[in-house]
Amino acid sequence: MSDKARSVALIVFCQVSAMTLWFSASSASASLLEAGEITGQQAGLLTGAVQLGFVAGTLVSAWFGLPDRLDPRRLFAACALVGAAANLSLLATGFDTALTIALRFLTGVALAGVYP
Repeated sequence: MSDKARSVALIVFCQVSAMTLWFSASSASASLLEAGEITGQQAGLLTGAVQLGFVAGTLVSAWFGLPDRLDPRRLFAACALVGAAANLSLLATGFDTALTIALRFLTGVALAGVYP
């Protein structure tokens, strides 16, 4: 495999891995609903918070021109790590609604830095 092909494969792997943050808690919502851990409204908030966070993050990123001012590789890596940390923190919250929604919002903000 050539260096270019390896680089493209790495980029694709990193992008797909980072984008799984978008769906992780949303995909768990069905199981949580079934188990009675969350209500239908809370499941909707889990999904909606990511989308609202993404819009907020995109607006902030565009307003400050972050992709033009910062090294895109570092921006991508930092945002992917912040999103992963926010997602991992969901395990510690026990799905306390307010904190869980805030963490999903933060995940959405971080996704603004990894979405192409």
